Amino acid sequence: MENGRPPSADEREERCPSSLFRSHLVCGSIGVRATQMEAIELADRCGFDAVEARCEFLSSCDTATLDAIATDLLARELSFGTANLPVNFHDDEATFQADLKCLPRIARNLRRAGVTLFSTWLAPCHGAWPFDFHFELHVRRLNLIADVIEREGFKLGLEYLAPQTLRAGWPYSFIYSLAQTVELLNAVGRKCLGILLDSFHWYTANETVKDLLALPFGSVLGVDLNDAPLGTQVNAQRDNERELPCATGVIDLRGFLQAIAMRLSSAVPVRVEPFNAHLNSLPCEQALSLAMKSLHCAFSLLEQTVDAAHSEYKRITSRVN
Repeated sequence: MENGRPPSADEREERCPSSLFRSHLVCGSIGVRATQMEAIELADRCGFDAVEARCEFLSSCDTATLDAIATDLLARELSFGTANLPVNFHDDEATFQADLKCLPRIARNLRRAGVTLFSTWLAPCHGAWPFDFHFELHVRRLNLIADVIEREGFKLGLEYLAPQTLRAGWPYSFIYSLAQTVELLNAVGRKCLGILLDSFHWYTANETVKDLLALPFGSVLGVDLNDAPLGTQVNAQRDNERELPCATGVIDLRGFLQAIAMRLSSAVPVRVEPFNAHLNSLPCEQALSLAMKSLHCAFSLLEQTVDAAHSEYKRITSRVN
């Protein structure tokens, strides 16, 4: 890799065209293996606005390295998007407390590098915990997490997981809808917490544009943008079988994005997370190009028709492949 090479003028034009959404590279989500520094280089080369922050790497860096990374991102006109919350709050108390104890140090390191947003997921079911117990446990634990991240200048986006196939066979369901996520956020009552909203989960929860428009202003902190496979009923959709945005037109991404745009108080990172076997099998450069261009097709939905965006996706797919 050509570390430090600035992008060309043409590559600069590939930056996300919308002031509301920041194209966010998460290499693992498209089958690309890269270190933190390689991911920064790839994001810059391919025209992304933001790149995933790796907790394990950044938390181990000294202050000089963190400052150098922050300076490098600024020079590239890049920023960090999200970092996975390094706290397991889904299981036993001992594990939670051990992770919570490490969180202040990790947060301070990440903040010095320029990271300001954590994200994590909510379990849609559990093998032993009934809903009410599970809910109160989350309220308590998320408040303890909020105590730390609020002090360090972070926000945390919570993502619900909606497919019915994820809950099949489990004795207790938990949070798997937008309304339940908002209920949890209201119960916790912390301004540093919000929603990481995935179009695939919105679709598989049978939710509507009206549901999005009812969200509190500024509550969406990040977006995962995916399409769904053709020929599969919504209740049979599987979490690890998705498509890049605009690939199929199954999900109303135009209504999704337009509604979210009306609820944003500031620009948010948007990443693709298709868990797609074909995409994962492609060479690195092809996977990155498809991911970036699929985001641009989706962002164009703010200004053009669904058919036009889908046609553009088909055009760039044939060219890249």
